[in-house]
Amino acid sequence: DSLATEYQKMARELREAGINTEVYYGYYKGFRKMKKQMKYADDKGCPIVVLMGEDEAARGTATVKNLVLGTNLSDKIADKQEFRDKIQQEVPRASLVEYIKSQLEESK
Repeated sequence: DSLATEYQKMARELREAGINTEVYYGYYKGFRKMKKQMKYADDKGCPIVVLMGEDEAARGTATVKNLVLGTNLSDKIADKQEFRDKIQQEVPRASLVEYIKSQLEESK
């Protein structure tokens, strides 16, 4: 909850860049479960997920997961770390919009 303002700011920046964006506010027993969030994004057909917790915020970064690439590579890469390294990147917060635009272009 302490980062809700930052999430809204990120969403506004992405929308202003023409990127369809949604902020997930779902709760389960008072907690936001990562698995539930990822399933929600997958069910909605979201190509990319942006994650930012307290640690990323303190570093001035956000983690971007390319779900389209993940789907394409899921049968090709068995090693979890290698898979994560391919589809997930920690990005400077100031470069987030441009990075996501590049990922969306590559996913076409």
